[in-house]
Amino acid sequence: DAIVLMEGIEVTRPSNTIDDLVPGLSLRLWNPSDKPVRLKVEPNREAVKESLIKLVGNYNRLMAELNILGRSDEKILDELDYLSADEKKQYKERLGLLQGDSTVNHLRTNLQRTMMDPYQTSGGLDQLAAFGISTDSRKGGSYDAWRQRGYLEIDEATLDKALLENFHRITDVFGYAPDGDIRGDSGVATTLGTWRKD
Repeated sequence: DAIVLMEGIEVTRPSNTIDDLVPGLSLRLWNPSDKPVRLKVEPNREAVKESLIKLVGNYNRLMAELNILGRSDEKILDELDYLSADEKKQYKERLGLLQGDSTVNHLRTNLQRTMMDPYQTSGGLDQLAAFGISTDSRKGGSYDAWRQRGYLEIDEATLDKALLENFHRITDVFGYAPDGDIRGDSGVATTLGTWRKD
């Protein structure tokens, strides 16, 4: 059995993995120690980064759908270089089907605004762009229609630095809870979550 003295309380468990002492934390014991061991708990930055990449990918897919339905310009399909020939053919049939539809335009505009708006965080007002997620992650550069259509990009170096140095501000920009509860009062995820209710 594994025996741990945690904050003066002796705890015995049948395995070296202890996951019921600190909520959301698993301790894996490797070696015995006759001296106190100080633990430093860090957030899983890699998992957060993977979630952000997935979010941006899903957002861009949805934005592509809205652009295809709302416009009849075939250049939209050429810009989506990840589409297979079959997908391009299917999407070509849907080009502009809802052109001029106010609901499509309203949804597209609200999505873009939600991802670009500043939100209150523990560090003041922040935007996703401050952490490397924006419609144009390049500094300067020429006009690019793809970027003008609302797709997001990730500047990986900026995101990695932000995850290391400003982790709580990134989580705040998605769901800021100044009162300390786990339900965000403002932020990207909080705003997107309210759409399901409307």
